[in-house]
Amino acid sequence: MSDLTHLEKAQALQEKNLMAAWRAMLSHEAGRLVLWSLLDKAGIAKVGAGMFMHFGSDQDALLRGRQQVGGEILDEFVHSNDPEAYFVMLKEADVRDDELRIAAELTETEGEQEE
Repeated sequence: MSDLTHLEKAQALQEKNLMAAWRAMLSHEAGRLVLWSLLDKAGIAKVGAGMFMHFGSDQDALLRGRQQVGGEILDEFVHSNDPEAYFVMLKEADVRDDELRIAAELTETEGEQEE
């Protein structure tokens, strides 16, 4: 019985350390950016519920699997450690999108001036 108690204690400590690592990652913009890139690969970074794209049976199955993993990450690690983190990541992503949009507009304007 004491072996099981040691095992349970070790598992609880590992879980505690994992959650602390998630909280540390979510507290830094660089950590949130890495997580955002993973959620983007999972196909759920900026897609609302019911708005998933459909490509065909094989691609849909792959995308659904990715989305399931991304959803589990959000539920088990992000929302449970920092309920506001996803909203912060959305705002940060909007800023990055705006920076890209402005850069594209400047590039287009410069291209027109060169003509």
